[in-house]
Amino acid sequence: MLRSGGNSPDEIVVDTFTLGGDDISGSTVDMGASGSVSDMRVGPTAHVLAEDVAGDYSGTATFSLLYQ
Repeated sequence: MLRSGGNSPDEIVVDTFTLGGDDISGSTVDMGASGSVSDMRVGPTAHVLAEDVAGDYSGTATFSLLYQ
């Protein structure tokens, strides 16, 4: 994730994404008959270092769906 504003592009590394929520069974997302998911949460581990600057950080992640 990159910090918004400031003079340098401060960065906090995030990884180890995990799934949670009522529609999750292990690493599988259970979709309803309509093909929708009503409760799926994704959370990563953020590696915040002592020298990281306080502020608003943002980033993006891409997820793919494999329908079987």
